[in-house]
Amino acid sequence: MKYNVAIIGAGWAGFNAACEAVDLGLSAILIEADQIGGVCLNHGCIPTKVFVQSSKMFSSFKKSKSFAIDHADIAFNIKTLQKNKTDVVERLKKGMNSIIKRKQITFVNKKAKIVSEHELLLDGKEKIEFDYLLLTVGSMPKTLEHLMPDNKKIFTSRGILDCPTMPKSLLIIGGGYIGCEFAQVFANLGSQVSLVELTDSLLHGLDKELSQKLQVVFKRMGIKSYLNTDETKVDLNEFDRILVSVGRKSNIEGLGLENIGLQIEKDKIKVNEILQTNIPNVFAAGDCASEYLLAHTASYEGRIAINNIFVKHTGSATKFIPDYKAVPTCIFTEPQIATIGLNEDDAKKKGYEIKVSKFFFLGSGMAHIQGETEGFVKLIVDKDTDLLLGAIIMGPEASELINIISLTINNKIKVSDLAKTIFAHPSFSELITEAARSVNESQNN
Repeated sequence: MKYNVAIIGAGWAGFNAACEAVDLGLSAILIEADQIGGVCLNHGCIPTKVFVQSSKMFSSFKKSKSFAIDHADIAFNIKTLQKNKTDVVERLKKGMNSIIKRKQITFVNKKAKIVSEHELLLDGKEKIEFDYLLLTVGSMPKTLEHLMPDNKKIFTSRGILDCPTMPKSLLIIGGGYIGCEFAQVFANLGSQVSLVELTDSLLHGLDKELSQKLQVVFKRMGIKSYLNTDETKVDLNEFDRILVSVGRKSNIEGLGLENIGLQIEKDKIKVNEILQTNIPNVFAAGDCASEYLLAHTASYEGRIAINNIFVKHTGSATKFIPDYKAVPTCIFTEPQIATIGLNEDDAKKKGYEIKVSKFFFLGSGMAHIQGETEGFVKLIVDKDTDLLLGAIIMGPEASELINIISLTINNKIKVSDLAKTIFAHPSFSELITEAARSVNESQNN
């Protein structure tokens, strides 16, 4: 059978692309070798945040006396957590399958291999023909040759979610956002956690103040952080579990890309400004092609790619070019961290004259009510235009608050107008208007 578009990979990019395709009137087949939902639903965003929420709740219960609540000794049950994680994932899978059925998307759970520019094989047998191909095959954890995962002692971020018992001692190799999230999760649940990071800071590449404050939080929790250090400088026998968290790589092996001469660059499928590969009818989106390994960016790119396929299919010269100026990045540590746009150093390097405003959660009534006063909101503003260039939030609900900043940047709302906006009191979001007012005040002085 022939389709207007074949989509390989049913993660967040592929699923949303398939929905967009049928909404535009294209015939689409969505192909997935593993499980619908991809990494995000099955091994990433969703199950890890179930762990994050449970560990936060457990930590909060231990502090409940500060909220005038007396309690008996509490205990944590890893088996119940595993069940909760599975239940959440399965409910969301059912929702995705329901949408696929309602939209009448053809979905097949088989392995696809490209054999030509307009053909692929499913499980090496069934031939599928297509006008256009969209590759949304995602990414997988990188490993270390001398520490290959066995899911007994050595784990990646995928395997650690199914660890049957709580580690008494855990070594995390890599201080990026995944390593830092898991460090707090297991420390909150009672593990003795050590973390080694090859560079000179946690969350390397983000605002330096974030790294410094997170290190203080880690030290307070008893998490041992070793910077400018790798795993060869510690005794691995001291730990009963090891989590290797050293980045991710594109999941492109075995797809048959060589059969059509698809160009790869730095372990990713090379695409142009409209997410088109060097083969005119083949596009790619999400982790396998993008600079941003984020589920929400993958979803966005999947829809952009389909719109470019649609206009080519209909003979239009219109181009849909992704806009990455306001991509939120969220890290679910405690306190949460969220960033968007340019930081101070990047803005200066690009030649902007900037104003920087910061307002601390310590000044928030809601933060005191909830006992979460750690952190700040920082705004980076273009002095000439009064427009936001970027923002950094460290504090409770940062992953929600950053969406206000995204809306502000994308709609070119001036900081002075943001400062005049009425936000509810008491609320965490008030801090954004407070920070905006601080910018405005400093400009007027």
